[in-house]
Amino acid sequence: MHINTSAPVGVLGASGYVGRELLRLLAGHPGTTIAFATAENAAGEDLDGIRLVRADDAPLASAEVVFSCLPHGVSGRYVHAVRAAGRRAVDLSADFRLKDPAAYPQWYGAEHTAPELLDEFAYGLPELFRDELVGASGVAVPGESSRHSACRNRGAGILACQWRQTGMSAPRFETGSSYCNCPVG
Repeated sequence: MHINTSAPVGVLGASGYVGRELLRLLAGHPGTTIAFATAENAAGEDLDGIRLVRADDAPLASAEVVFSCLPHGVSGRYVHAVRAAGRRAVDLSADFRLKDPAAYPQWYGAEHTAPELLDEFAYGLPELFRDELVGASGVAVPGESSRHSACRNRGAGILACQWRQTGMSAPRFETGSSYCNCPVG
C-alpha cells in the first residue's frame, strides 16, 4: 500500500462495544476506509452511515485487513474464512492469543476452533514481539479483563512474558480484590 492511499478494512462484530469503538476510530483515520461492517441482529441497518451485513455475507475480498470483534469462541470460525480469502486478520477476541491449542480448554474453557491457524498469528504486543508483527498475516490483540484495568494488565503481561523468556513460570499478581492471571503462549 502506498503511503498516500487508504487501506480498505472490514469489521466483524461492529455492533458490540469493541466493534463500535473500533469502527469509530477507523472511520476517523485518514489511512483507512470502511469496506464493510457486520452485525448479526442488526444486518440491513445503518451504523454511523455504514450498512451492516451478516458476517456470513461479508465481502471479505473487498478489504485488505479484517478486524474481528466477535466474541471469543466465535471469532475463530470467521477469522478462518478471512485467512482463506487471503486477507490479513486482526483478532480482538482471545481466539488466537496462545500458540498451543491444548492450552485453550484450560484458559478459555473450550477447544480451539481453528488450531491450524495459530502459527499464523503474532501476539500484538510490540514491546516484546515487534519482529513477529512485521509482515504477520494475523495479529492477536492482547486482552484486558476490563477497560479500566488496561494499564495494569498490559504491564503485568509484559512482566510475565519477560519472566517466561528467562525460564521462570508466569506469576499470578494479586492487588486488593482483583488479580491478573497471565497465560503466556
